[in-house]
Amino acid sequence: MTVTTVITTVTGVTVTVTTVIVTVTAVIMTVTSVMMTVTSVIMAVTAVIVTVTAVSMMVTTVIVSVTAVMMTVTAVIATGRPFLPRSLHSAINNGKFSVVHKSGSRMRLEEAAGSGCAGVHRMIRVLVVDDHPATRVGVREILAEHPDIAVEEAADGEAALERVRTESWNLVLLDLSLPGRSGFEVLEELKSRHPALPVLILSLHDDEPYVVRALQHGAAGYLTKDCPPDELIRAVRKVAGGGHYLMAELSELLIDLVQTPADRPLHESLSSREYEVMRLLAHGSSLRDISHQLHISESTVSTYRARVLEKLRLKNNAQIIRYALDNNLH
Repeated sequence: MTVTTVITTVTGVTVTVTTVIVTVTAVIMTVTSVMMTVTSVIMAVTAVIVTVTAVSMMVTTVIVSVTAVMMTVTAVIATGRPFLPRSLHSAINNGKFSVVHKSGSRMRLEEAAGSGCAGVHRMIRVLVVDDHPATRVGVREILAEHPDIAVEEAADGEAALERVRTESWNLVLLDLSLPGRSGFEVLEELKSRHPALPVLILSLHDDEPYVVRALQHGAAGYLTKDCPPDELIRAVRKVAGGGHYLMAELSELLIDLVQTPADRPLHESLSSREYEVMRLLAHGSSLRDISHQLHISESTVSTYRARVLEKLRLKNNAQIIRYALDNNLH
């Protein structure tokens, strides 16, 4: 074999190897291109998925918003409450204003207020004073159905007087049978300290002495606890607005309200506490029973009894019972 042949053979091998290398390189480049294409496709698919997710979230948001609007419209139709501008929500939530529906109207609050429309009312803050939790809860539920009435509670006279001293109210809804200080005593002190504050009595008692005595001590109205809810609402609005309210069943009692001093029965000269003691004595209660019921000492009860006997010109408990029967003070 000649040198030329060897060179030729080596050259051929070199060319073959180079061809193989070029071919492998081409294959690698093709594979790389394919991988890049696949990667691009994956990225594109990912972008599509992200876009679809974003669109789904937007659609969900729109659906939620539409649902909220539909619920609001349904509430407006059901309750008749008008649309409120966003700028007025804070004023309403702070108790400055409340909107009461006017049939067939969806007026804006600013327009109604500017025109003096009767559909716009100041919030009525009511303090319910009663020692029975069930009564307070029942009254609160009735009044809370009306957006222009805000209700708070006090379980006894002392708590009521303290809340009236430290807070602003449009109306006190007062029971007459309270532990400690009686409702009459609380009424007297309320009218003495806050003469402009309206007090509406809500009591179990519907007999003449209670009604007349409450009105004489400054109550602006009187209801019994069996009154219908709508009558309670009417009375609250009227009395809070500066008027007076008396149940139809009690209206005839006003005939006896205005009397000349010579015509007044003796028991009307009794103080509120003396009157309470007199009624309990007439029911046959002992001094100890009265002491526990009114949360005062027996000696204090004895003092009140002595005053009752003196003012009624009587001598003993038997005569007190007879006086109560004769004057219908049951």
